[in-house]
Amino acid sequence: MSDLLGHALDGITTVVKVTEFDQIERKTAAFCSRPALTSKRTGVELLAHTLPLSRYLFLMLCGVLLCPAITTAATVEESDAMALAASKRGDFATVLRIVRPLAETGHAKSQQRLGYLNETGSGVPKDNLEAMKWYKLAAAQGLPAAQYSVGNMYDSGTGVSRNYSEALKWYRLAANQSYAMAQFHLGMMYQDGTGVQANKFEAFKWFELAAAQGNVKAESNIGVMYYEGLGVRQDNAKALYWYRLAAQHGSAKAQGNLGALYFNGRIVQQDLVRAYMWTSLSARTGAAEELKKRDEAASHLTGQQTRQAEQLAEGCLARSFQGCD
Repeated sequence: MSDLLGHALDGITTVVKVTEFDQIERKTAAFCSRPALTSKRTGVELLAHTLPLSRYLFLMLCGVLLCPAITTAATVEESDAMALAASKRGDFATVLRIVRPLAETGHAKSQQRLGYLNETGSGVPKDNLEAMKWYKLAAAQGLPAAQYSVGNMYDSGTGVSRNYSEALKWYRLAANQSYAMAQFHLGMMYQDGTGVQANKFEAFKWFELAAAQGNVKAESNIGVMYYEGLGVRQDNAKALYWYRLAAQHGSAKAQGNLGALYFNGRIVQQDLVRAYMWTSLSARTGAAEELKKRDEAASHLTGQQTRQAEQLAEGCLARSFQGCD
């Protein structure tokens, strides 16, 4: 870099010593790498105020030659972290201000975030067409989160005509990069035969991969598949394990299924109080199926047992479903 700048500055009367260059290079790097700067020219102008006027031409050259090499990775990395932090605190106006310029320069994560802002109407008016545009740009660069989002929009017909073949394609691309939500949805497509021939074994494979990453819906589905022997050999012990795990992780479906086991006395010893505890927790979703399970369990309890079950449910909820079973 020093040699290159030396040749470029042959026509400048002020000779810059190597030691001076080192100092200027450090200062230029410091200014250029600031996330707040909006252009290389800004960094050069600010730095010019800190150095003698005789070096201004030198600094202009530094702005062209040094900043691209110095700033790109650091600035994008820092800006991306700032956008993530702003998103977590719900400051979507700041997220938009950070990600839009980056997205327009082709930064995949920023394109994904800009798509999300448009899809959810966070910081901008809701616009599914615009969301799909940015998701596709990020997905084309191989970003699994964006590939999943494109698949999900095709799956639901959001911002685009519903197309299960396209959904399957994009889910698979993300799933093959170990994106858990894509693995779960790919499993659902194989389970239900949506856009592809139904295949319970393939469904189980993708649910298992998603569950290994903590996907709660996949955990619950694995419990069902073990219980009913779908895509895997029927195994009551494993069904109970996965129901309990998913229930502890907050799956209302698994909580309802676990309650049903206690109500019917299958796999576990019948316990109507615990049956009502779990089904009352699952019924908080308001889903008709879960409400039916709760009401059926309640119809077999005395008033005292109902109060006992309700206290257990309150304690379980307070502990975030830990140590309840």
